[in-house]
Amino acid sequence: MLPMVKQVQVACDFAKGTMARVSGKENPKFEDNENTVEDLLARIAKTTEFVKSFAASDLDGQEERVVTIKMRDSEMSFPAQTYLTNYALPNLFFHVTTAYAIARKNGVPIGKGNFMGRE
Repeated sequence: MLPMVKQVQVACDFAKGTMARVSGKENPKFEDNENTVEDLLARIAKTTEFVKSFAASDLDGQEERVVTIKMRDSEMSFPAQTYLTNYALPNLFFHVTTAYAIARKNGVPIGKGNFMGRE
């Protein structure tokens, strides 16, 4: 399992990368240099700001846009809607859930309400 820092980095990368790929906009590169909780919170804030910068019109009508993901030694291509529902969102939720579980295991007092955005 990847450590907490990497889980947060990957989750942020999926959030910003998904928006960029589906809309056809530039995906900003974030350095993976976070070492503290404050660093991770700053990365999350920067990611949130980027995601919130999109309007619905940036995504409307992009369902069939071809999204190509470069892997280490291969590529995968999907229509944007398939990429979003079958690849990006499951990966995002996996890494967010894993980071959340690591935090709970290490004594951070969070519960389901925090995960669901109610607390």
